Amino acid sequence: MKKALPEIRESVFELMQLLRTEKETRREERLRMLYFFKTGQAETRKSAAQMLLVHRTTISRWLDAYERGGLGRLLHIKTKPNHPLSLPLHVLHTLKRKLRNRRGFDSYKSIQRWLKKRYSICIPYSTLHGIIRYGLKAKLKVGRKSHVKKNEKEGVAFKENIPAILSCLKLLSGEDNMRLFSQDESRFGLLSIPRRRITLPGIKPISPVQFQFESYYLYGAVEPRTGESFFLELPNLNAQCFQIYLDEFSKAYADSFNVMLLDRGKFHQAKRLKIPYNIVPVFLPPYSPELNPIERLWEDIKAEIADELYPTIEALMDQVASIIKRYTKEAIQSLTSYPYLIEAVNDILG
Repeated sequence: MKKALPEIRESVFELMQLLRTEKETRREERLRMLYFFKTGQAETRKSAAQMLLVHRTTISRWLDAYERGGLGRLLHIKTKPNHPLSLPLHVLHTLKRKLRNRRGFDSYKSIQRWLKKRYSICIPYSTLHGIIRYGLKAKLKVGRKSHVKKNEKEGVAFKENIPAILSCLKLLSGEDNMRLFSQDESRFGLLSIPRRRITLPGIKPISPVQFQFESYYLYGAVEPRTGESFFLELPNLNAQCFQIYLDEFSKAYADSFNVMLLDRGKFHQAKRLKIPYNIVPVFLPPYSPELNPIERLWEDIKAEIADELYPTIEALMDQVASIIKRYTKEAIQSLTSYPYLIEAVNDILG
């Protein structure tokens, strides 16, 4: 036998006034429930749950609170405790140090095991989640891939030495119109790019996939200081295509002496390459894409086309070209103006 709905004692007018003035989302949901029942828009707990996008047991819990204590009890929201105090201070400090490490933890359960093994502390999952997520503001993140052969010290040294490198190049070239560009290539294909999606609890997101592997490469260079950019669509990733890109770039910026930051891809260093007279390559440390500003632009473009399906490679090329055309110089500058490069360029070029 279904439990009868409690009588809603407030009038429709009173509920409307409360809804207009309530700013707390959780209280507003509960007031809206009463309003739906009072006006007859919802006749059962299930229909109210569907209208408010919550579970029917949540509606039952809210109605029980209203029946026992009226509007005051229904609208009483328990505030979350100060979760960090749920752990001893010395444990909390050690946990924060562990979370500052780039390796971190792979799950909340692994933190539970670590606390139990090291400090003999058994803590409920929900409490631990509150400590980590709301107290320490830490959360699960997708790790940036880093090659096992990468030498972190080389990256630090490159940042420190880039002003000297630019200064020497300017002195040797005798040019006053030197410019610094960041260059790279990225593959775009018909196989869709999956991304995380936000859905309600219990709703598993679906990412459509088509198993077509046709692709092309977008060669690009950006000037972090100004937001200038130059892109070229090419079919392959090799020295021949890179030569075409260099030649076209050289023509586009014929009036300047162009320093070009490059990764250490083999085709970037091929012996048969003929570097144009107005381009000087400067190679980044091995396995250090995070030092190359244009990587941020690739991420931004691919976020635009993620979870989308394109019937042909031409349709994909048109969409990517359309996205690139929408970028203003200011937008590219905001994405690629890495401080270590901007400071060096400003110091050397003024």
